[in-house]
Amino acid sequence: MAILILTAFFLSVNIEASIENKGLEVRVYNSYQEFINDTQTYNRSVEVGAILTAGVVRSYGSENCELYININGKYLYGSLKWEEIKLYDTSIFSGKVYYTNRDGFKYFPAGKIRSVKIDDFNLEEDIEKVKISVKIFLDII
Repeated sequence: MAILILTAFFLSVNIEASIENKGLEVRVYNSYQEFINDTQTYNRSVEVGAILTAGVVRSYGSENCELYININGKYLYGSLKWEEIKLYDTSIFSGKVYYTNRDGFKYFPAGKIRSVKIDDFNLEEDIEKVKISVKIFLDII
């Protein structure tokens, strides 16, 4: 599971907090519940900013997958946007890209802890981990 730590010292309304990450490994889970159970370790009181986790959830051993971003933060968040999310091979010798999503945006019910589905995509059945490159902006309400 990739853990992205965001430190934001914002107290006013509608402020963007951003994080950029390149190259953290993301686990491929066999079910959404497995992903949520794994991320609950990080769903605790956060003193500053937010902890973002990413996970790929595979549908019943098939190539059908879903990409999720989990948010656990100090403030209320109501949306997230990104310039680019890219999932690629964990090998340093392979440049294989499995998924790319540019200029995306998701609204969700405001909360400190949220699991946000980003998109559906296909991933070969034998892949158990991928790396993620992402630049995310959280909207603090």
